[in-house]
Amino acid sequence: MDTFSPGSCIRFGWESFKKRPLLLMGALLIAVAVDVLVSRVITIGIPGPQTAALFGIVAGAVMFALFLSFFLKVHDAIDTVGVAQLWHPAFLGSGIALSLLYQVVSYFMLIAVFSTDSPGSGSISIATAVLVILLSSFVTMLYAFPVLVSLDSGAGPLSAIDEGVRLMRGSWLKLYAFFVVCYVLIVCIVTIPIALLAIVQAYRTLQARTLPVPLS
Repeated sequence: MDTFSPGSCIRFGWESFKKRPLLLMGALLIAVAVDVLVSRVITIGIPGPQTAALFGIVAGAVMFALFLSFFLKVHDAIDTVGVAQLWHPAFLGSGIALSLLYQVVSYFMLIAVFSTDSPGSGSISIATAVLVILLSSFVTMLYAFPVLVSLDSGAGPLSAIDEGVRLMRGSWLKLYAFFVVCYVLIVCIVTIPIALLAIVQAYRTLQARTLPVPLS
């Protein structure tokens, strides 16, 4: 039976956020500041736009993995976790590898989508914005759970992808609708902690409804 409820996961994210808002917003501000600083260093110090973009993708993958790992800990022990845990993930290697793949796919997907807009218009159409949200939500859905599996258990990339697909099986449509909502929340910046806590809650919920499978 499918016990996954998008609404309950989002409510969990909101209720958890209310318990430690300063911690979560502080961690978010630190992550944003580090990301801006790294982007600035890459822009100034790396010659060539293509090389700079490559370094930016790698840096983004590391930050994405660190942030998801932090929110796994927040979800499981919100009353005791501290902001220092942002820099102390239990597992990171394969999480970064999958995060890097996610960043690369997202990067080229966005290039392809934005190339459909009229060049030189200086803005994107409503249709393009909607398409970005729908496609980005789909890509995030495909990669979020495998990355969480790898960060949570230390599983290798292939095992994590297999387990992530197994967790999502039977709930694809509800998960997609859920990730569309979460993506909109992430775009709003200040609601990023709520969205990430909701995603981790969805991951834990789907874990609990199925028998565990040994990971290599």
